[in-house]
Amino acid sequence: MRSIPFFPTLIVLSLGLAAAQVQAVELDIPAQPLDSALTDFAEQAGIRLLYDASLTRGISGRQALKGDYSVGEGLQQLLQGSGLTFSVGADGTVTLIPRPDNSDVLELGATTVSGQLDGRRDLPASYAGGQVARGANIGLLGNQDMQDVPFAFSSYTSELIETRQAQTLADVLASDPGVRQSYGFGNFSQVFVVRGFQLYSDDIAFNGLYGILPRQIISTESVERVEVFKGANAFINGVAPGGSGVGGAINVVSKRAEDTPTRSFTLDYANDSRVGGHLDLGRRFGEDNRFGVRVNLAQREGETGIDDEHSRFSLATVALDYRGERLRLAADLGYQKQRVNEGRSVVYLTTTGGTSTLNGKVPSAPDSTHNYAQPWSWSQLEDSYGMFSAEYDLSPSWTAYLIGGGKYTRENGVYASNYVYGADGAARIGRLYSPLDQETLSLATGLRGDLQTGPVSHKVNLAANGIWQEKRNAFESTAAGSRGNGNLYEALPIAEPPATSVSGDLHDPDTTAKVQNKSLAVSDTLGFVDDRVLLTLGLRRQTIGADAWSAASGARTSNYQDSITTPAYGLVIKPTEYLSLYANRVESLQQGPTAPNAANNRGTMFAPYRSKQTELGGEARLGALRGQPECLPYRAAARCARRQWQLRRGCRAA
Repeated sequence: MRSIPFFPTLIVLSLGLAAAQVQAVELDIPAQPLDSALTDFAEQAGIRLLYDASLTRGISGRQALKGDYSVGEGLQQLLQGSGLTFSVGADGTVTLIPRPDNSDVLELGATTVSGQLDGRRDLPASYAGGQVARGANIGLLGNQDMQDVPFAFSSYTSELIETRQAQTLADVLASDPGVRQSYGFGNFSQVFVVRGFQLYSDDIAFNGLYGILPRQIISTESVERVEVFKGANAFINGVAPGGSGVGGAINVVSKRAEDTPTRSFTLDYANDSRVGGHLDLGRRFGEDNRFGVRVNLAQREGETGIDDEHSRFSLATVALDYRGERLRLAADLGYQKQRVNEGRSVVYLTTTGGTSTLNGKVPSAPDSTHNYAQPWSWSQLEDSYGMFSAEYDLSPSWTAYLIGGGKYTRENGVYASNYVYGADGAARIGRLYSPLDQETLSLATGLRGDLQTGPVSHKVNLAANGIWQEKRNAFESTAAGSRGNGNLYEALPIAEPPATSVSGDLHDPDTTAKVQNKSLAVSDTLGFVDDRVLLTLGLRRQTIGADAWSAASGARTSNYQDSITTPAYGLVIKPTEYLSLYANRVESLQQGPTAPNAANNRGTMFAPYRSKQTELGGEARLGALRGQPECLPYRAAARCARRQWQLRRGCRAA
């Protein structure tokens, strides 16, 4: 009978508690005999491991184990093919036992775990505190650890969303120093500024796919994670359909059913009379919990922090998934509707409409609670969307995937815009009625795999993407001479101005724009010196197609199609396990602008913008602290208890 030196035959490695079973730990275990591998595993995982040394006698060496694993996943890897399994006692002690001869699967004994169970096996682990994740979905490259890619990104979890009581994507990204938020043009959309460049809500990805999420405002009730990629990203994600995102990209990850059932109801109260509720239900069932269902329902209505502004919001989402041994399937269905009455619309500065006293100056902003809208103005945003995904493991090293989805958007509203010409706020009030329909279809497919050529490892990615989008739009507006008198600083209700111009069929708008973007991409990440040096090389061949038609006449006003190849180079050097340094050279592509109606060549579409980025940066991990010198976002997160009932009160300016 053999045992590890300095230990008795019955080995006890006392390092940790049972909570480690469900928390991902970083492992770096070299290839070695099973006895030695188990010793290293217990030390690195921080567990109490007990077994009879005779069980491991004569078992050949184990392959190296490196990366983030839960205790159960790590032990399964080490014990594969050994004829052994394990059980977990109520005190957290892990005991190795022989596997029954008639069992083809790994059987676990009774397990008692204290703490929160992480049911998302497909997502990178979180840092201490659970609010920021160690990795994210990096487009073409898939899920990656921050220290393994030559790019800057952040990933915020549902724990942060609940702790911050974030109701929209903008509330979540207020935590990121590299992102700023503002309202967009006209109908209350949210626009994000990443590294100084605009990113429209239209161009935010959903589970890695463009064109699926609601077009203007994205709520958080069904969101598991928000991932922010910072920098040029044409190689990583391809061109966004709305033509923004030069400075970065955002990906929203949907909730899935976890291993423990979810039953949560949250009440919220904001401002003076805005009340809402959110119901979150989820569970897994079937053999090995293979099937999952997650449902989120939300309703919110009442007066906002702006005088006389009333909003109503509704959301319903369903997430289904199946996780088999080699096949994984998922589907998401969602519906979101928001209506705002007397919402503040865009403000223009003009020299027409009266005697201008602006003298080239911008007047002072009105009070944040003051409402300069008109009682007859309103806006309604309605989105129905869905997507599916499938992954199949062709072998232990290669996986094929297919993702597809679509969205239908219906927007409608009567907007009252102030055309300010006086320093005292004097203005003319215009009227615009603009129904819009939008349909989007988006697809992505690809192949990911690992291989080894001598001492060099390879992570290979092949992908094809396509997005097809059609907009139908019409307009009814009031000419300058028919606008009513108003003032930016005083609420002066006026009669609704008459319509003087109509373009298109207001009840059944005609097609005014189409976008067809397609691309092929390939990448290879080469690992040297036990993957302490990683070199990423890649290409994306991007085709951009855009057409436009006049809403008034239906005549085609422009047609554009071109293809561009964007290369990418990136290098990561990891001098220690806590520090990584990187450099990259990547590009951004953006759909070119369309000449405005006032131009001689109105409707003409210009060639895509192309920008190049060279970046140096790094990441350091010191316990609960993570730092990225390229933007200095040092964070320390503390765990907060989840509350089923929450009371919110606040005031926000639009």
